[in-house]
Amino acid sequence: MQGRCKVDARLRPPATDHFPIVTKFTISQNRTSETPTHDFRNVDWDKFRQRLERELQDIADPTPISSEEQLEEAVRTLTEAIQITIQAEVKWKTPRKDGKHWWNGDLRKLKKELNKLRAISFQYRALTNHPVHAELKTTSNKYGEEILRAKRQHWADFLEEATTNDIWTANRYIKEPSGDGGCPRIPTLKVKGNTGITQEVNDNEDKAKHFATTFFPPPPEHSLLPQDYEYPTPIPDPPRTTTTQIREQINKLAPYTAPGPDGIPNIVLMKCFNIIADYLLHIIQAIIEKGLYYDPWRESTTVVL
Repeated sequence: MQGRCKVDARLRPPATDHFPIVTKFTISQNRTSETPTHDFRNVDWDKFRQRLERELQDIADPTPISSEEQLEEAVRTLTEAIQITIQAEVKWKTPRKDGKHWWNGDLRKLKKELNKLRAISFQYRALTNHPVHAELKTTSNKYGEEILRAKRQHWADFLEEATTNDIWTANRYIKEPSGDGGCPRIPTLKVKGNTGITQEVNDNEDKAKHFATTFFPPPPEHSLLPQDYEYPTPIPDPPRTTTTQIREQINKLAPYTAPGPDGIPNIVLMKCFNIIADYLLHIIQAIIEKGLYYDPWRESTTVVL
């Protein structure tokens, strides 16, 4: 193990006269690699829609669907066109453990400027009347104010986009004391076996199996209704689905929630609805009126919180 300790004036926080002491230790350790994800918050949607329109020209025009084969082909080609567009127009980003959700490009630029002023101010620390000290103080105060403004704006954006579940999350943020929350992990599970004896489960695969069994229990073997049960008169079929109804439902979705196995988030449907509206209309009408369904849509990812 090797170590190093020094004072770095460039890293002095705003609104303080203390100089940080940077201590670095070189310790060999295993690091987990972060999986890159698409950055849908920074997309040029004009270019995205133009590319998607070009990709849709290579597939069949939207037409009424009457068979399962037609539904499968329509959904598969539309999904592939959107996925190709995502790969071409959406940049990748690697999540950082120390990253802040409220951080933005303006703060990054201001921080670089502040670090330069700190270094110059440290060089002229013997000249107390040098103008760089006043400039450093002004820029430092501005940097602190911009951080507070960015945090407020991020909080406002979060509340505007919040779903019903997010409201309870916001309530928990307000009530609980601030902190990192510790390392997220699934604790040891205590489950009852077939013999009724409680067992402890520590292995991740076994935990996943028990969660899957709990969330998705097998259906009952027999119907709970008696054989001579008299069903009520069936309700009439609902009116045919319209494009307006689909748009209303899509606009209610949370835009940046994690996508499913196909990798298409809700924000893509929102930004490109006018382009794919006719495709979605025929697909949804076939599902509702013909009783058809696309098998890959039966797969989902369940995140245990």
